[in-house]
Amino acid sequence: MKKIIGGSLYNTETAHLIKEIEGQELYRTNSRKYFVHVVDQVTGEYITPVTREAAEMWAGMHMSKEEKSCAFGDIEMTYISAAVTPATKKKLDKLKKEKRATTAEIITELIEKA
Repeated sequence: MKKIIGGSLYNTETAHLIKEIEGQELYRTNSRKYFVHVVDQVTGEYITPVTREAAEMWAGMHMSKEEKSCAFGDIEMTYISAAVTPATKKKLDKLKKEKRATTAEIITELIEKA
């Protein structure tokens, strides 16, 4: 979803997904602005820009301390990308939903077990 609010573009396809939980997704744009994307059957789909402080409060309610530290810069992170088959993507999405975890959390868990 793309939305221009207050002259700023908020785009779920280009922003970094920090955490997804129960129909809410917290994102950070490339210009370090934060927003929550909500998909709800009653109110529909919408984007709400939030301050960094509000994003950290949201994260504090929905993320572990380690996840929050990674998302807000306390731990250095390296970003990677990967090409996978549609079947693998479907399995990953199922795992994310079952475990209520991000892609990064799933990958980290698998690597730590190896």
